[in-house]
Amino acid sequence: MSEPTILLLGGSGYIGGTFLRILEEKVPETYLITVLLRDVKGASYMKRVGQLKGLTPLLKIETLLGDLSDLEKIEKSASTHSVVINAIGKEDFDSTEAILKGLEKYSQNNPGKPPAYIHLSGAPIFFDNARGEDFDEATAHIWTDDGLNLNDEKLPSELLKTARAIVTAGRQSESPVRTIQLLPSFIYGVGGGLQKVSPALRLLYPLSKQSGFAGYWGAGKNRIPIVHVRDVGFAIFDLLKAASEMQGKQGGVFIYNAASDLPWISRHDWASLFGKSLLEKGVVKDGEARPFPEEVIQTFGEMGWLTLGGNLLMKGEKLSSEVGWKAAESSKQPIADAIPEEVEACMSLHTA
Repeated sequence: MSEPTILLLGGSGYIGGTFLRILEEKVPETYLITVLLRDVKGASYMKRVGQLKGLTPLLKIETLLGDLSDLEKIEKSASTHSVVINAIGKEDFDSTEAILKGLEKYSQNNPGKPPAYIHLSGAPIFFDNARGEDFDEATAHIWTDDGLNLNDEKLPSELLKTARAIVTAGRQSESPVRTIQLLPSFIYGVGGGLQKVSPALRLLYPLSKQSGFAGYWGAGKNRIPIVHVRDVGFAIFDLLKAASEMQGKQGGVFIYNAASDLPWISRHDWASLFGKSLLEKGVVKDGEARPFPEEVIQTFGEMGWLTLGGNLLMKGEKLSSEVGWKAAESSKQPIADAIPEEVEACMSLHTA
């Protein structure tokens, strides 16, 4: 596929916006991009269109008013684009199904030119639900993308409905679609698009401010691999290039983990860095990290324990070996250096 048209979901978000900035840096005039853009409280659709185009003035961007509930609109738009990138990072089966139906129609209308679907997964399938405790490196199973089978019975099937539907679409011989799933580790850093703050901090900043300190679930010994948001944006960019260069008339199934080679960080150590920065910025009066109180933790139920109290047991191999991706920004800006900037972005978001 040369000079593909792209339908982008999440283009105004944390990762999708960062990807657009990278696209503008690298190949500003190569792609015609349609961004699905929704109305949000305090900003009209037209205002957000102006903000998006003002942030990336060199890109050829069109916008489509809608959100994930506009299934017919998503399916119709997907059917006219050779690439769909879903950078929202939210597992929404219905909208994903609409995308795949649209891409199958594109494939039918353009025989021999299978479209590509790049899906950023938000499913927490690699957490071990350790309830704040560390894992045993000698016995724990670390999930890699080399030979990853999403039907493995050890993975939580209730979180894999969307991912498995994408795999099924990539395996079909009629109306072929090339499906690419990207599963990132814990993402940090200030976003390059309209949304500067990561989903994790959009949750943890107000919780910490409300509690008066930076907190964690349980003992906070659970650890997570990390990756900078620009490296995730570059991963999408590299996968887009790889999809554009693929030959043949067949579809395909491709799954990649995105994690840097930096040491994993415990939730306690992350909260300590976060709390120190919150104290320095005057957000809290106590910079010491400690467990969140039970009344805070209960609000999030078992999913909170899974994602915030579990170890994220994953690493990436194929993204580097097959696609040539490097986590350069993670090496350039370690998480300790990024957190003060992230706190400032949180403060701006909550005072806007």
